[in-house]
Amino acid sequence: MSQGTRRGFLAACAGGPLAAQTPGGEPSWQPVYQFDEDDRQLALLDASFYSSRAAVAVGLLNDKGRIKPASLRTTGGGAAWTLASLKPTPFSVQFLDEASGWLAAENGIYKSSDAGQNWKRVYKSSHVRQVRFATPERGYAVGMERTLLQTTDGGRTWGQLPAAEQIKTPKEYTYFSWIDLPTPTLGFLVGGYESPRRTRRGQLPAWIDPPAAERQRQTPSLTIVLQTVDGGTSWKPMTSSIFGRVTRLRVNKHGVGLSLVEFDDGFAYPGEVYLLDLGGAKTERIFREAERAVTDVYSLDDGTFLLAAIETLGKLRTAPIPGKVHFLRGGKSGQWSEMPVDYRVTARRVSFFAAPGGWPMAVTDSGMVLRLGPEAGR
Repeated sequence: MSQGTRRGFLAACAGGPLAAQTPGGEPSWQPVYQFDEDDRQLALLDASFYSSRAAVAVGLLNDKGRIKPASLRTTGGGAAWTLASLKPTPFSVQFLDEASGWLAAENGIYKSSDAGQNWKRVYKSSHVRQVRFATPERGYAVGMERTLLQTTDGGRTWGQLPAAEQIKTPKEYTYFSWIDLPTPTLGFLVGGYESPRRTRRGQLPAWIDPPAAERQRQTPSLTIVLQTVDGGTSWKPMTSSIFGRVTRLRVNKHGVGLSLVEFDDGFAYPGEVYLLDLGGAKTERIFREAERAVTDVYSLDDGTFLLAAIETLGKLRTAPIPGKVHFLRGGKSGQWSEMPVDYRVTARRVSFFAAPGGWPMAVTDSGMVLRLGPEAGR
């Protein structure tokens, strides 16, 4: 495997340039929920539908400096949302149906059997960051300190993934933060290892000390991806020392998708997006701009790609000031068209989530839920 290059590593995970195919049309993104209060702020982290018209979003509510877990629920397809308190502090959420909801929280894995109204902890851990199920019986949870958990009995019991023993990096600096399960047989677990030198311990946040952040040089870190093609029977670990961190990897049911690599503030670009094709022999970069920081990617089954990006404010892309949100639509050629977005939509991060009908919806850390408007022909 080629060491030190993002392209070489991602090619090993998938690979392959594809023939040009740029979808047409101008769908428009509109907020269907907007949290707008003077003395409170809501950051939405993740969302999931449990029926064709009902969904739950989770996040954190800043109530005059007090951080409280919160959830949003809709039963009308997103036309109206109800804000409610949430006991565990959430990171991610997934519903398989009304009676099978899963929450990764700061103190473990929770299950809901009543559409997210109540949650019961089924696994205690302070390291879990994301949980996803490929089938009603088989699921995975990942997190800090090399946490790689699996269940094969519908979440009743959880155990360490055997493939974790093949990863030899120090446990305390090894993390896994992303799960992609596009089909019952295909799956990816994404993480990395960063030495203590890269944690910038004792330093101020970049937006408080801009000169120091700009002087901070981007150095390689070890990216780790585990891939299965047999429904989790076996996992193949792949590692490479690359600049940046792979924070998103989304592949459609045909094995074609995108990977997002994000960089530190001092780097020339906020990130790069790579095309992945499990049937190809290589990969290629298809998006990189200094003025727009991509925070999530999405690959539809019809070959359409979507990017969610934030307009950057100078070099300090981690500044706490929200930027204008951009949605880009493109195809395998790497040519992108701007999708219209309501002028009120600003955020620091935007995340896609699957919605009925194929096209995704999105949540923002500024308290908005977005979906495609009538212009998309919905």
